[in-house]
Amino acid sequence: YMLFVASVLFYIFHKLRQHHPSVQQMYLDSFGPLLRPHEKKADHPPGALYFLIGTTLASGCFEEDVGRMAVLCLSLADPMAAVVGTLVGGPKIIPSSFGKRIKKDAGASAGGSDIFKKT
Repeated sequence: YMLFVASVLFYIFHKLRQHHPSVQQMYLDSFGPLLRPHEKKADHPPGALYFLIGTTLASGCFEEDVGRMAVLCLSLADPMAAVVGTLVGGPKIIPSSFGKRIKKDAGASAGGSDIFKKT
């Protein structure tokens, strides 16, 4: 339940960012260096919100062991995908945010498969 509450609170905080410039400024002062350029704008939710929602769903929809493994894979593969996508890049198959998602998913798949080979 705590992840669900954290997800809801983070969503409310995001909505506050959209409507109150002082909250947006406080957020940028605290987390600005960690954010991607599109996440600094209040009109787009940060990736952390999607991460929280993913961990909430994984923890709530599956048995405890499966949920923990899913969160572990997400915790390792998501940053790995971001690093691979930033460093390697690659051809733009589809010139949209969907195309960026394909590259990130490919990096996560590579990272996730590496995790399972070592276990």
